[in-house]
Amino acid sequence: MSKGDMFHFVEGLQSEGRHTFTLADVRKALVRSDSAAKAALFRIARKGLVVALRRGFYVIVPPEYRVRGISPSVLFVDDLMRYLGRSYYAGLLSAAALHGAGHQQPQEFHVVSGIPSLRSITSRGARIRFFARRIMPVKGIEEKKTDTGIIKLSSPELTAIDLVVFEKRIGGINRVAEVLVELADRMRPGKLGELAATACPVSAVQRLGYLLETSIGAAQLADVLFKVLQIRPFFPVSLCSGGDAPAQSTKNRWKVRVNVSVDIDI
Repeated sequence: MSKGDMFHFVEGLQSEGRHTFTLADVRKALVRSDSAAKAALFRIARKGLVVALRRGFYVIVPPEYRVRGISPSVLFVDDLMRYLGRSYYAGLLSAAALHGAGHQQPQEFHVVSGIPSLRSITSRGARIRFFARRIMPVKGIEEKKTDTGIIKLSSPELTAIDLVVFEKRIGGINRVAEVLVELADRMRPGKLGELAATACPVSAVQRLGYLLETSIGAAQLADVLFKVLQIRPFFPVSLCSGGDAPAQSTKNRWKVRVNVSVDIDI
């Protein structure tokens, strides 16, 4: 199999609006052995025309993205997760950015999936970080159109919950608060209350409610969360695990120990 055969194959996929393909697609289209196909793929990958993202899964790199090394993750994540056979949604800082919140664009693309956790991807400009949820939520997942199809992403309400749940892995409680400032206007009390009652640890309800009430000034959203706590037993919890300041006694209705100061810089 020549490099020219593979080049025309990839060019044909691009003309159909596709951004990804698999080794199985190559076998079917060009009827060649795996070794011959892989050799041809290696040659065009060296030219920057494709990127092997996972074994047997390839991303096509259009000319406009050659300098950065790969297409934006939002264009191929849905294909990738279907190839891996995993349920997913774009979440956390990436979902916030897609909802227009977060004044700083994340340097990596955040994907939430079930367990077992998937290994992060760092390849030719692509940085995809996976977060594992023991139970994937049934509600709170939306679909957004992209140039290549759709991508699943968390709603503003589910995004807020996940920001608190995974707070330590995305830059800390101050980073969470900064994003919540912009995300709060996009959240709906009814949807937030429903998710908090079904897809959120009690401690996360407490911490999110405290932030919304004291740092964001979103009283209506906070009140909805407090109603959820009236039907779920809850106990004192630290605002930030591993905070520098010593944990104080709880002097708020959320039973949150304020063991770190919240400084919002936007």
